[in-house]
Amino acid sequence: MTVTIDEPRRVRVIVTGMVAARILVSSPSTPTRVIVSHTGPQGPAGPAGPSGTVPVFSRAGTLAAIEGASRYYCERAGVITVLRGAVGTPATGSGIVLDVNRNGESVFTDPAQLTIPAGEHTATVAPADLTVAAGDHLTVDVDSVGATTPGADLTVTVTIE
Repeated sequence: MTVTIDEPRRVRVIVTGMVAARILVSSPSTPTRVIVSHTGPQGPAGPAGPSGTVPVFSRAGTLAAIEGASRYYCERAGVITVLRGAVGTPATGSGIVLDVNRNGESVFTDPAQLTIPAGEHTATVAPADLTVAAGDHLTVDVDSVGATTPGADLTVTVTIE
């Protein structure tokens, strides 16, 4: 595993092989972006185990609606295979609605976005044939946070194969 600090509030972690990693970055006053890249045991295109890049977007604390401020730039072309949203504290009253954007445009072709239902900690979406090119950038918008009590401690992962 390689960890580098690219700039303030941005940490890059490269995990090679069949390794599990748990990363916690905390800052009392500033949201921190963590990028985790994972490659299979035989390199980025290795047949054994998962391969690809997994950008991680996170927001600590109680959620508020916000447009994606942090960008993840794709280093190579690929296909987004899984989008996962997870919260430490679930919302109540209604779900948390997230939008993942590629180059400023939603990756969703209809209004169905990534929604973590009220009372739930996680949700996933497997988009069909969603490609990214090297140099594309991804952002995550928090569109809705819960009608009664907002969720908290959000993490969104985007698996690119």
